[in-house]
Amino acid sequence: MPGSTAALRPENPTGNLKKPGFLGWWWLMIAWAAIGILLGASLLAERRNLCADEARRLELLAGSVASTITEELASINEVLASIAHQPDPDDPHALELLNTRLTTLAEAMPGVRTLALLNAQGVNIASSRESALSFDFSQRSYFQHARHASADTLILSEPFKPFMGGWSVLLGRVVTDSDGQFAGMAAAILDPDRFLGLLKITHFAPDTLTGLTHGNGQRFLVYSSTPTAIDANLAQPGTIFSRHRASGQTTSVLEGSVLPGEPDRLMVMHTIAPDSLAMDNPLVLGIGRDLKTIFAAWHSKAWQLGLFYSLAAIALLFGILHLQRRRQLLYDQLAFSEQRANLETRWRLIMEATSQGVWDWQRKTRTSYFSPQWNTLLGYDASHPASSQWKSLIHPEDRENTLNNLKLHLEGQLDFFESTHRLRCRNGHYKWIQFRGRVIERSQSGKPAHFIGTFADATEQHLQQLQRDLLAENVPGMLYQFQSNADGHSFFPYTSNGVQDIYEVSPEQAFADAALVFQRIHDDDLDRVRESILHSASSLDIWQCEYRVNLPGRGERWLSGYARPQRLDSGDTLWHGYIHDITDTKHQAMQLQETGRVLQHLMGKMPIGLAMVNEENQFYFRNHLFNQYFPFDPKQPLTMQMWWETIYPDPAFRQQISQFWDDEILRARAGDGIIPGQELRVVSAEGSERIMLIGGITFGEQFLATFEDRTEHAQKQEQLHSMAFFDALTGVANRRHFDQSLEAEWRRAQRQHLPLTVMMIDIDFFKQYNDIYGHPDGDACLRAVAQCIKAQLKRSHDLLARYGGEEFVCLLPDCNADSARLKAQEVLRAIAQLAIPHKGSQVSEHLTISMGIASLSPDTQDSGQLMALADYNLYQAKHNGRNRANDGQDLLC
Repeated sequence: MPGSTAALRPENPTGNLKKPGFLGWWWLMIAWAAIGILLGASLLAERRNLCADEARRLELLAGSVASTITEELASINEVLASIAHQPDPDDPHALELLNTRLTTLAEAMPGVRTLALLNAQGVNIASSRESALSFDFSQRSYFQHARHASADTLILSEPFKPFMGGWSVLLGRVVTDSDGQFAGMAAAILDPDRFLGLLKITHFAPDTLTGLTHGNGQRFLVYSSTPTAIDANLAQPGTIFSRHRASGQTTSVLEGSVLPGEPDRLMVMHTIAPDSLAMDNPLVLGIGRDLKTIFAAWHSKAWQLGLFYSLAAIALLFGILHLQRRRQLLYDQLAFSEQRANLETRWRLIMEATSQGVWDWQRKTRTSYFSPQWNTLLGYDASHPASSQWKSLIHPEDRENTLNNLKLHLEGQLDFFESTHRLRCRNGHYKWIQFRGRVIERSQSGKPAHFIGTFADATEQHLQQLQRDLLAENVPGMLYQFQSNADGHSFFPYTSNGVQDIYEVSPEQAFADAALVFQRIHDDDLDRVRESILHSASSLDIWQCEYRVNLPGRGERWLSGYARPQRLDSGDTLWHGYIHDITDTKHQAMQLQETGRVLQHLMGKMPIGLAMVNEENQFYFRNHLFNQYFPFDPKQPLTMQMWWETIYPDPAFRQQISQFWDDEILRARAGDGIIPGQELRVVSAEGSERIMLIGGITFGEQFLATFEDRTEHAQKQEQLHSMAFFDALTGVANRRHFDQSLEAEWRRAQRQHLPLTVMMIDIDFFKQYNDIYGHPDGDACLRAVAQCIKAQLKRSHDLLARYGGEEFVCLLPDCNADSARLKAQEVLRAIAQLAIPHKGSQVSEHLTISMGIASLSPDTQDSGQLMALADYNLYQAKHNGRNRANDGQDLLC
């Protein structure tokens, strides 16, 4: 540009004016900030001291409780070691002595609920608890672990729910034979009440939380004044437990959450795993308090100081801003004229740097002005009148279209004039020039009065467009722009040559009108395609659609389209997108869909229940038998959580079963993918309880579950059990059941020095009853007598059995001779109240019974002798006139 740009700038009006400074204010703010820092440092120091004091208190409590627990574990370990060296477990007499010793030890040790000795097959052969004898524990994880543990290891099981309720853990030691081979396991189940009492000692504040956790993160004891889940898994990322275990330290003082989503606490974590005990898993004791409660008073003080400091700072800031604004206003007024001049200069420099020029036409003067860049672009000197001859310089192929678009804009039919066409240069070559502009003023009659626009060299952009067109020709399908105007007209402003393959129309035909393209769309898909375009235009959502077209040359084809909409200033909508042929892919997908339909049909007809669950635990397939088995609407979505809650209403049992199922799935995915079948009780569709054999297979993150109704099979098994141990006629226990129960109660009475009584009962003159009334009435009589006697046995552990023919026998544990006499009198009165007629009786007109009573005494050697005594006393009752009871001392009528 001729001349110096510096000459265009006005004289600097602010040259002698110093810009308002902030140095003094900065020093003032630094001083104020220093005061704030000192206050903050003081508060932080106070917080650290408060936290340290609380941590020391918690550490003392944790150390004391951990020491007590360690002593308890050491004592239990010594007892287990002594049990592991007991005499031959196959010796019944030795086992009987061992049972007595285990009972004594369990009662003497407050921290132990049950002591037991398991043989090499996992069967409980000795226990301090009679009800646990003969149970098979071979499949328990702690027993499986014991098979491979050393004899010196103290085994700590994972937390579980014992029969007595609550959560507990088991301590065990391996038992070896004389050859050092595995011979079983000595085990002790800890008493949770004892250890919960230790945790209560630490509860010195309402927000105190104390818990005892297995080394794997499973918490089984917790004491807190607020409801807290006991059986939570603390081994989760970022929790205090995980950080403590990762540190490897015995004692850690940590801040954070015990479980995700819980409030932050200050916790002291102490790992209990003494070297002297050689434990395979540690216990972790945690004691802590809520951080908000600890720092409540501190937070209140901090808020008060912060509020006071903030209010003072705001007042100071407003004062500074007011003074500064007055100085800045004066400076701005003087600097405005300089900024305006600089902007004008900058605009001219920008036009030169971007090779753009200005085109200005005014109707009033009937002159057109082109900035100097015009002659520079075309290669003319400044004196050449190229600007006045611009229409003659347009390429003949572009002239008509360019002048027509300009005319339409000047007449008001186009809001904006934009044209890229070729102009002839001085050397005879042509350049592509881009023109943009608009009418900025019109006369009262609507005619253009003032037009202004810009022009720039577009040769390079045109070459790039040619390259893009070449690239589009090598892309399968077609690139395009589709425009839908507000007046309903639609067309394709741009299409690559691929439009000829996709729709078998030319780019020129698509540009003129989109109607020919829509005529190619299949009649069954046309309305759907139009609706998707209208939805995309109204919402400006991305347009995606798969549809069919009927091409004159290639017949029916499948197309897939994708385009992003853009709202133009005119209100019209323009899409930029891509369409390609998916016929082959679509046919393959339809074949796969048909194959899947056939497979689903076969699975639906399977004779067992089937369900498929995806990685989000949602059922996405259920066959007809599954829908018959379970009370779910096949049309409604179903998740694993909904299934568990409906099939297992009890939350505790549901948690246990769902955890078992999750573990089985993990094992299957780690192995061969097979989920072994397990018989589980479930709630069926009609609300009844059914027994299902549930198994399946895993594939990826999904799995197929199988359901086989085994209810009838289980019922048959139960019937066989009933036939083996109960009398079919009377419904009471049979002789086999009685003999087994008598031996068990005899041993228990001997071990615990408890009373035991047997009563033998015989119906008087029952043969004559059968002869007179017949066997059907005789059977009814036996049932009535059995139910009458059973009704008098009020305790759940009393047992009535049919001993043979018309004889019955009662087994009364924990019942001495005095109580037995009272019970015999009750039975005699109840039989009399039945008033069953008996014409063949020689002692009464109604049915009567005779009873022989035998109670355990120091002279009784075994259960057989006790039965013999009862039989003898029954004989004496008959000999002395029947319709009475005899206990060897008194005759009871």
